[in-house]
Amino acid sequence: MKQFALALLLLALFTGSAGAQDCLEWKEGRKIAWSDFTGRPDNTSEHWAYTRYYINYKYSYNNTGAITITVTSCFRKDQSWKKAEKELTAALLLHEQQHFDIGELYARKIRKAFASYTATHKHNANTTSELNALFEKLMTEAAGYQDQYDSETDHSKNRENQARWNSRVATELAALADYKAH
Repeated sequence: MKQFALALLLLALFTGSAGAQDCLEWKEGRKIAWSDFTGRPDNTSEHWAYTRYYINYKYSYNNTGAITITVTSCFRKDQSWKKAEKELTAALLLHEQQHFDIGELYARKIRKAFASYTATHKHNANTTSELNALFEKLMTEAAGYQDQYDSETDHSKNRENQARWNSRVATELAALADYKAH
């Protein structure tokens, strides 16, 4: 089987992959904890915490051209940070969890788009560029979704909007349950 490792995306930034100890793969029921935030705080930031994740995909194909794609959503422990302990509330941790959950939401959207693609395509000379285009389109959408989330929740300070977003993300994840990682 031939395999291709494709772009890793940290929100809107391309970087190399994390070591296994620095990656916390999204799993249903496993929530992030403050102890998972091991990166150095950005003391120039006005925020008390920051969540960094990436979505990774790779594909392979067999001798008939059938394509298999794996998509992973990973919390970057080494690049996620927190500041002073007194500001690290349960509400703020839930807000940061939602950033990671939105990452998984978009991983599911990518899995769905890729499933549609593989249902109608065999591997060919354009496969890599076509998959990259789908991936980049959805990652651009994810960055806008994340920005809207922070804006409407005022980074967890607007409790009413935070509660709405918590429900919205949970509902959207449930609607895409067929596309969660196995």
